[in-house]
Amino acid sequence: MPPDRLSVEASTEAEACSSEESSFRHRKSAKTKASVTSPEPSGSEWAWYRGKSALAICTLCAFAPLLGLMAAVAWLRDQIFQDSFQTKQASKKLRILVTGGKISKASAVARAVGRAGHTVFTAEVLPYRYCHTRFCRYVSKHYTLPRPTVQPKEWLETIQAIVAEQQIDLIIPCTAPVESSAYSHLWKSLPANVRVFALDGTTCDKLDNKYIFNQVLAKASLPCPETAQMTCLADAVQFFKDRETKPDGKKFIVKPAVYDPKARSEILFLPIQEQSFVGSRRGGKGLCELIS
Repeated sequence: MPPDRLSVEASTEAEACSSEESSFRHRKSAKTKASVTSPEPSGSEWAWYRGKSALAICTLCAFAPLLGLMAAVAWLRDQIFQDSFQTKQASKKLRILVTGGKISKASAVARAVGRAGHTVFTAEVLPYRYCHTRFCRYVSKHYTLPRPTVQPKEWLETIQAIVAEQQIDLIIPCTAPVESSAYSHLWKSLPANVRVFALDGTTCDKLDNKYIFNQVLAKASLPCPETAQMTCLADAVQFFKDRETKPDGKKFIVKPAVYDPKARSEILFLPIQEQSFVGSRRGGKGLCELIS
């Protein structure tokens, strides 16, 4: 399995790192500490966020008539030209589970395999109980799943129960990238006749972790950016201390080693004067990386 993600909590970093790192953290100014811990939004900020949400809802409502007209035209076209989607019927009908129901590609896959004559079931993690895919005409039943990154045991048991209940032949994951590793290892826990349309676990883990993938490229003598991994603040401090002998002016980008929907939007360039960046990274426990 791939390493977990980098811890974002300053307390976790203090426990995981050396005493030297801990003393460094305690010497930081109050201003630096404030930059690490995100403050609660003020009243005016909350009003701004709510205003943006209200504006988004109003925009959707304003375009509702246009969207309704487009849907009506599409329906009418389908009624007039019955062969709008000519699909060759599969010789062998399968019972297919499509996961990742909240993502548009899941509904596209569900429609494609449904038109081919297969029996389709869909699933998505909570709280997306009423995602759009469950209302697709080809979907026989929709299920909700625990998050594999939070409740892996419960997630696996739920998948196994669905497979047994509906006699699933094929699972097509269309989930978020953060769940890719879980599905790549899923086949090991399913009956031999059940296939999972995913890469094997070993390959997926190499591709999913940026640092490991970088090392694969380096071993193959392929050009790739200089990359280092760090498990705590001390690793990062030591990395830049070692680079003091090579003043090449190179800048590095801090990124989580595995996919993180929040941390990926935080673009941070190093080195900077204060090395408090690890505490500001949002994600789970594990590794992050520096990429030149």
